[in-house]
Amino acid sequence: TETAELVSRLTFPEGADTVYIATARDYADALSAGPGAVSEEAPVLLTEVGFAAKKEAWREPHIEGGDYSEDDQAAAYEALFGALGRQPWLAGTFVWKAFSAPGGDRRGESDFRFQGRQAERVIGKYYGGR
Repeated sequence: TETAELVSRLTFPEGADTVYIATARDYADALSAGPGAVSEEAPVLLTEVGFAAKKEAWREPHIEGGDYSEDDQAAAYEALFGALGRQPWLAGTFVWKAFSAPGGDRRGESDFRFQGRQAERVIGKYYGGR
């Protein structure tokens, strides 16, 4: 959450009286934040955005396991960031799941890791990195 807070502060340097926090794990939560944010001109911070490295990762985005596919994990992130674009109301996203300990870039498992995988490039590109 510290990274999400930093992105939010960079996006809204003047601050905001109200911030809507919506989790990607509950689509109703994420959708219901929109009207309130628009009416109050408040930013939305989208949390728990993530896709497992599996075939058709977008079909069940919160379930690990299945046939391994870095291509489909990266495609799911590309679709998400393409749909979000650079909206003025978006304070940022909290991408699930990043590890700071050694071994965070393992491959071959159908889990949420994105480090060391094609999805890392997609996420970095969206945030203006690599």
